[in-house]
Amino acid sequence: MLKNGRFPVLLVLAAFGSEMFLGDIDIGPASPRVYLYAGLIGWFALRVILMREPLVRDRRAIPLLAVYSLFILWAFVALTLQDLPVARVIVEIVKSHGLALVLFLVLLFVLRTREQTTLFARGIVLLTALSSAVAIAQIFYISAPWTIWSRLRPLAQMIGDQPGFVDTGDGPVRMPPPGLFAAAFTFGYYLAALVPVAVSMYLVRRNLRNALIALTAVLGVIAVQQRSALLATAICLPVLLLMHGAESHRLRRVIMGMLLLLIAGGLFISRNAPTDDDPSSLGRYSHFMDRGRLQVADTALAFIVDHPFTGGAIEYVHFYQSRLRSDAVYDVIAPHNLFLNAAVFLGFPGLMLILLFLVTLGLVFVSVWRTARRRHDWLAIGSIFGLAGYLINAQFHNASFVTGDVLPWWLIAIALSATRVPMPAPVVVAKKQAPARRLAPRALPARSHA
Repeated sequence: MLKNGRFPVLLVLAAFGSEMFLGDIDIGPASPRVYLYAGLIGWFALRVILMREPLVRDRRAIPLLAVYSLFILWAFVALTLQDLPVARVIVEIVKSHGLALVLFLVLLFVLRTREQTTLFARGIVLLTALSSAVAIAQIFYISAPWTIWSRLRPLAQMIGDQPGFVDTGDGPVRMPPPGLFAAAFTFGYYLAALVPVAVSMYLVRRNLRNALIALTAVLGVIAVQQRSALLATAICLPVLLLMHGAESHRLRRVIMGMLLLLIAGGLFISRNAPTDDDPSSLGRYSHFMDRGRLQVADTALAFIVDHPFTGGAIEYVHFYQSRLRSDAVYDVIAPHNLFLNAAVFLGFPGLMLILLFLVTLGLVFVSVWRTARRRHDWLAIGSIFGLAGYLINAQFHNASFVTGDVLPWWLIAIALSATRVPMPAPVVVAKKQAPARRLAPRALPARSHA
């Protein structure tokens, strides 16, 4: 039998796993996550409505929800002013931003205790390490059941029985290994955000199992070969390790050993990676930003100047095509930057609102940081560094708060749940009771002395 409170956490973990491995695949109502999300949201609604439990279980979430709701409202206004069908706008906003907010509230509702929060964090870390192990194996062309899994995915990078290859017209070209994800760049989002959590979990309980999980997750960053994920890990992980290493001399030795193993494993993987002539090899990192990305950023800035108020989705496509014509390195793609995406598709008001949201998030996380440092709560600190890694990665990709990505909301929920500040209890004002009526004493009958 499952302990009390574990079943909803395992259900959320199942939904998270389906979001990780099936999130990029639009297979309609056949997707398991549709049923998992429907069950979670229905259970949450019943508990709130019928049992009158609080909708928000942490008062620090209220300013985040308020500012993000303003952003959603402006997104509806801006997209409607762009002459998009109202019904389509509502559906897209509900599927992205609305779903992210509801799942955030559900996770805050589920993670009520320290045990539940730790179970969820360890679960997502284990899923990340598992996919990293598959990605490392894919580098060495190991054939295993995940090749069958790849056949079921429309985005699978595969030719015949060769996982990780695509046909570019000039023959098969090897692509970065995606692990259990649909594509390597999607896996990069999760690695940038969850590797700090994995390392933090090891530093809480230093044993061989947690060390292997953390090392596998970090080596997955090297195996997947996504530049933005590598940058996020290179910035966040050393700071996190130094913070932990300041606690004791023994821990510093452990960290140095981990770094040496990481360097050795990274060199081993890189030597077995494709050659420098292959665009997916580590040799491509000599150019941190390719010319195509610079073209996209320059075009996005020019479009923002021309469409400052509401931006435009369809207008941006026409603008990109007319501006670059045959000189474009890439086909029409989004700006691949959190702030440029907000300004291009929602104008300057959308950019200002997302900046206000990030400032609010920073203020909330200041309180989380103070509580976590005082309690030595490395679970919350790992989530903070994970969100920092996610935001660094979002400067070079499209998935972010602007697009309604679910992943950062999971990290916020972990950080808040680990340092829970409950909603204040409602003040019950006792009704004043009327003073008791005093009855006048009855006059005693006079006694006869006759």
